[in-house]
Amino acid sequence: MSKTGLVLRRRRDPKSVEKRKMNEDGRMTITQAALAVGVSPKTIRRWEESGKVPKAKKDWRGWRVYFPGDVEQLMFFHEALH
Repeated sequence: MSKTGLVLRRRRDPKSVEKRKMNEDGRMTITQAALAVGVSPKTIRRWEESGKVPKAKKDWRGWRVYFPGDVEQLMFFHEALH
């Protein structure tokens, strides 16, 4: 905490995919994928719901899982927007 009482946090570099932890088989959660792409998880959900990107596969819990190829597609789409 700073002297003013505010909590200071370091900003993460969203483009450094190497720093993102993946499961042993290369899967990523929506949060990890969003950090790698540089958007919020909510943005990825919106893209999927509107059909702009393919929907992610889901695991046994119903959670979205992203493989490296999926994250590359998301990055490509995001770069095409800018």
